[in-house]
Amino acid sequence: MDPPLRFAMVTTFYPPYSFGGDGIFVHRLANELARRGHHVTLIHSADAYSFLAGREPAGSYDDHPNITVHALRSGFSPLSLLVSHQTGRPALYAAELRRLLGDDFDVIHYHNVSLVGGPGVLAMGRALKLYTMHEYWLGCPTHALFRFNRAPCAARFCALCSLSYGRPPQWWRYTGILEAAVRQVDLFLAPSRFLEKKHSAAWPQTEKSEARSQNVGHSGLALREPSLTPGRRRVPGVYGGLGDLPHLAASPRPKREIVAARKETKI
Repeated sequence: MDPPLRFAMVTTFYPPYSFGGDGIFVHRLANELARRGHHVTLIHSADAYSFLAGREPAGSYDDHPNITVHALRSGFSPLSLLVSHQTGRPALYAAELRRLLGDDFDVIHYHNVSLVGGPGVLAMGRALKLYTMHEYWLGCPTHALFRFNRAPCAARFCALCSLSYGRPPQWWRYTGILEAAVRQVDLFLAPSRFLEKKHSAAWPQTEKSEARSQNVGHSGLALREPSLTPGRRRVPGVYGGLGDLPHLAASPRPKREIVAARKETKI
């Protein structure tokens, strides 16, 4: 049996600081990995939920003992969120994120990073890096790809469209910040083939992608253990491993080496 891996997961929302959706997905994935003996460090923005909801969350969620949760709070939540939204960088979270992601992780798995550092957080840390595209944020500032909140986007009017959603335009999207940041990611994961095709057609920087069905039941995740390829150790559950799915066979950076559970392994 392989020794356990150390995962870091970075996301804006995590229960109970979550509106559902991707937050629930990450919660179930993290807990299933922990249940299988892996160690998960979960980093999310408490500021984002509290500001958008206008209150602290009611109730609580249970996490496996192998999960350590770090809720980021700047003390200046509106300012921190606005600066990150407008610059595409971690802003007031930068020092804490550098400290947390500077740990010796085997895998860093990014989810919705829109208000927890934007594209700037993708360059932090040294590990195998995965990014799950839960929606269209990489190419659409509203996340929805729904132009002027009226119809599917067929032509890009991003600044005006953002204003129609009541959000300030993100001028960093007209620079090279995003293109440079996504080069730090080894593999992009899509919950559906439709979402994968939309990203690869509109945003070629996500061409290192795999489509994975999203089938998260209330009883947890159904992770399938893969057979091992000689000379490589496969990483369990890094896709979310939902349903009858294959696992990661090789990183798009085949020469990259990481230290996985006290031994050097090529992935």
